[in-house]
Order: sequence, then structure tokens, then C-alpha cells
Amino acid sequence: MTGPRSGWKRLGTLGFLAAGGCILTTSPDWVVTSGFIGVSGIPVEVISSPDTVAAGASFIVVVTTFGSRTCTRPAGADVTVSGLIASVLPLDSIPRRGDTVCTRDLSSFPRNVSLTFGTAGQGVISVTGRGDHGDTTIGRPIAVR
Repeated sequence: MTGPRSGWKRLGTLGFLAAGGCILTTSPDWVVTSGFIGVSGIPVEVISSPDTVAAGASFIVVVTTFGSRTCTRPAGADVTVSGLIASVLPLDSIPRRGDTVCTRDLSSFPRNVSLTFGTAGQGVISVTGRGDHGDTTIGRPIAVR
């Protein structure tokens, strides 16, 4: 469609995006930060792992962060295992500012993390990230045999 009506249609779309809480920015500048894992009032599964694993054998844990579908990109994770405690810091890339429209939807961004516990016992997978009210940590017990 061309003519004056198409201009109004574009203005209406821009108004809808602005009213929907989108952020319009001017120059892309992405930064890597800890992932968003704490969503108040919404049940989310941040850690998905087996209940039992073998000592000395690597296994996969799925760690999920959350954010805008258009403005969140999974960027891996920092992992440290000390004894029977695995600490995972999921990382996401988000725009600092830029020619980016950030929608206000809540999408999930899973990533596979490889872990190995060296000894048998009761282990803990501890995931630290951003939450609604600052840094937050979510833990999950795991049996290591």
C-alpha cells in the first residue's frame, strides 16, 4: 500500500512498539554480563540435571537464563568445581545501547554446561546470576556415586 495511509500505518506501528515498552536505541554496543535467573512470581527451571551421576565422569547440566527475545544472546558460562560443589555463572550478551528494539517478552536461553565431580557424596550445583532484586543463587542437590 502506498500513499498517505501507509505513512499512518507506519506511525501506528511505531506507536504500538513504544507503548509496548520497547526500547529504541541508536548505536549497537553489546556487553557480556551474568545471566538473569531470578524471576519473581514466575516458576522457572534454571537448572536441569540428572539426579545421580558417577564420580569422575563428566555429565551435562542445562542452565537457563531469561530475557528479551530480541536483546539477549547466551554467551556461555563460567564453571568452577571444588570438591562436591559446582558453581556456575551463566553469561548473556545484552545491548548497552544501540539500533536495537528490545521486546518486553520473557524468553528462555538454555545452554549446556559440562560438569565432573571427582569424588562420591552429596553434591550441589549452584547457579548465580541476576534476579529481580540483585544477585541471586539457585542450588540443586545431586547424588555422586
